[in-house]
Amino acid sequence: MDDLYMWSCYGEQSLLKFIFPAGSSVRFRPVYWFLTYLQMMIVGNNVENFLAFNFAVNILTAWLVYYFSHRITGNRWLAFLCGICYAVSRFAYYQIGQA
Repeated sequence: MDDLYMWSCYGEQSLLKFIFPAGSSVRFRPVYWFLTYLQMMIVGNNVENFLAFNFAVNILTAWLVYYFSHRITGNRWLAFLCGICYAVSRFAYYQIGQA
């Protein structure tokens, strides 16, 4: 239901109604809805663009995990492992495949 809400209500509702869906059967996730609204403002509601944007965000996030892990530990192999663990995690794939 969340995916259908996202695609069907973007552009038809104001930002506030999109972020705080009252009376609908979607979950209350205002941060997610706000970020989704911003993403759709950037790339539109084209599925291919949405997917490419999500890939880019997750690649950047994996690199940031690597960078900060390397800064904290000083060990490149451990930092690489942390970045890879994020990249193959369920969270990354769920965010990419959500649409």
